[in-house]
Amino acid sequence: MTWTPPKLHKASAPYEKESETSYAAAQSVLPTVGTVRNRVYITIFNSGTHGLTDEEVETATGLKHQTASARRRELWQAGLIGTESERYNTTGRLAQVWKVARYCNSDIATQATYNLATCPKCGHRFGV
Repeated sequence: MTWTPPKLHKASAPYEKESETSYAAAQSVLPTVGTVRNRVYITIFNSGTHGLTDEEVETATGLKHQTASARRRELWQAGLIGTESERYNTTGRLAQVWKVARYCNSDIATQATYNLATCPKCGHRFGV
């Protein structure tokens, strides 16, 4: 059986509404934003129950902080990933550990389709 990552409803790139430069930058990344988002998702998915901090996602994917954290935030807003723990990063600061919703005994497709805030099986609160 082949696994495919869930698709978000639309590809978009956020921008500052009052800034033409920000809008132009958002439009320039639009063709690849979905691909990069899936790359971040698959990286977090492959980490299993261990999960990854933002720093670890950046290292694993080779993406810059701004790119990786923006795509991770979109996944969190869509409820596809959540965090329920922290660990120290290389600077010695606590960082949130991100895991795919699947590892809290939830069905990703069901959670994303119905935009659930809480896993119906275990009570985990997505995106908290």
